[in-house]
Amino acid sequence: MGKRETVYLGRREADVVMTSTDLRARFASLTPRERQVFPLVVSGRLNKQIAVEIGASEATIKVHRSQVMRKMGERCQRTEFVVVNS
Repeated sequence: MGKRETVYLGRREADVVMTSTDLRARFASLTPRERQVFPLVVSGRLNKQIAVEIGASEATIKVHRSQVMRKMGERCQRTEFVVVNS
């Protein structure tokens, strides 16, 4: 059997456990542009910085960021992703 990965999403309110399959399914629901924005958001860049980097308006980035947060997990304010092999 292959190793099963569990992803722990550390949140302020509560910890949520998702399988890597769940996380991959959520990521697959993102549009190509949201997938481009996602790693920049996770790395801590500001909307303005992302906008300059990918050639979009700051307002557009705010929409993409909002959609990413909704699709990946609505209440993610400061989400930390830690993958643990079990």
